[in-house]
Amino acid sequence: MGKNGNGHVYRPQRTFDDDLMALAGFFGSNGLSFDAIDQARLVEAGQGQREEKTESDRLLGAYRAHYEAFIRQQRERYVLYTQALEHARAKFKANPAKTAELSRFRRHVVRNSGVTRENGSAAVPT
Repeated sequence: MGKNGNGHVYRPQRTFDDDLMALAGFFGSNGLSFDAIDQARLVEAGQGQREEKTESDRLLGAYRAHYEAFIRQQRERYVLYTQALEHARAKFKANPAKTAELSRFRRHVVRNSGVTRENGSAAVPT
């Protein structure tokens, strides 16, 4: 993947495919051609961009739908987990050995040191 000087992948605006095809039309209507850059090459690049963008958008949509379904199902599984844990804790409330075994099933809370970033968000310790 092409990266610019600072290591980030360059992503042009969403209308890039339209702009590329419009530039190809401009080259064609004005008879422009520069060092192996002509209307035919620009049209080919524009068509390739549109095809790949369509496929990328389709895959992204499928991913989002899958992820949303996963999150919904995960929520249902978490509700089942918490209900089962609550029942087990209630059943063994008077049994210190079982209570100790169940103590490993607790939420692990990560607390920050109260340090905030310049933008106001909390700093997360690494």
